[in-house]
Amino acid sequence: MIALADCNTFFASVERALHPGLKGKPVCVLSSNDGNIVALTSEAKALGIRRGDPFFKVRDLIRKNNVAVFSGNIMLYAAMSKRIQSIMRKTVEHTESYSIDEQFLYLDGYERNHDIVEMMELFLLDNGIKPEFYESEYAQFWEDAMFGNKTLDMFKPDIVFV
Repeated sequence: MIALADCNTFFASVERALHPGLKGKPVCVLSSNDGNIVALTSEAKALGIRRGDPFFKVRDLIRKNNVAVFSGNIMLYAAMSKRIQSIMRKTVEHTESYSIDEQFLYLDGYERNHDIVEMMELFLLDNGIKPEFYESEYAQFWEDAMFGNKTLDMFKPDIVFV
């Protein structure tokens, strides 16, 4: 069994983790040239802002609603990604990074002795990963990394996955 750990709105989640006063408030992260929105929280989406929107087109909406805006900082996000990946590797023996905010966790054998969802929730909490990183609504498990066989989508709103 393979789990895909995917950080939700990763760049915005990193900014929230570093700025705790932003919890529950709209946050947007801009591309490296500050031209477009590349990440945003659900609160920002609720205002009608979308990923890919040119900043100049939503500037007034952002100002009117006190949206926190950050210039993209790929070095910061890469460092946080490496930290999260190293924490995952402490608990799951075989992992594979897929992107800056996604990692495959090879869980063959774990399901015999553990409730996988509970194991991952406890693992993240025990390692101090803040809730801002795991607002995801879905945990997806694959029987192989090629996405070829059975796919299970478990809806669990309070799931704790990075």
